Amino acid sequence: MIRTWSTFLLCLLFLLSCSHHPGPPGRRREPAQQYVRVPLSKNLIKKYNLKEEDLTQFQYYLQDRIVLEGPTNSLTKRVTNSLQMQVVRESNMERVIFEEGIPCIIVRAWREHYFKFFSIQKFPTDIKVRVAFDDYTHLYLTFFPNDKGIYTLDLDRHGKTEFANKKYFPKNGSQNVSLLVEVIDPPPLGRENIRHIRPRSLRKY
Repeated sequence: MIRTWSTFLLCLLFLLSCSHHPGPPGRRREPAQQYVRVPLSKNLIKKYNLKEEDLTQFQYYLQDRIVLEGPTNSLTKRVTNSLQMQVVRESNMERVIFEEGIPCIIVRAWREHYFKFFSIQKFPTDIKVRVAFDDYTHLYLTFFPNDKGIYTLDLDRHGKTEFANKKYFPKNGSQNVSLLVEVIDPPPLGRENIRHIRPRSLRKY
């Protein structure tokens, strides 16, 4: 009986020593990096020190559904079968719907310049971005920082935005929908910590 208990205790001690063994140095598994989607903003661009050309290298997503209403446009017929986008026609009006989370890329990022009052010097605006979906780079939406610095639909003085060379009114709060980009959580500094575009067609996401 004593021998049995001794054998049991030796086995137990052996198992405990194995479970707490630190292993060889440098072999500890690091926790997997987690990405979270955050709005593209002036603060994020400043924090990661991003330039115009850097913004075209990342993957973006629509934060919510975008609904546009405007005149009929034959160009949009060509993309309804390959994108998460719908076109609903009623009489001489049409409604273009971009679904929440649809992947997109920035195909152009640039600054415009303007003159300040009583000045001959041109001053740059914030970065404006042109967003395309799938391979149809001529069908794009333009985003610009709002009053809070978040990138939302760029509107003209009539409250319209451009898509497929036509002007549309954003509906159902679509003017407040932002662009999302994936960053490591918690996000250390460095543009390498933003998820880049994957090397394949966006329609496969």
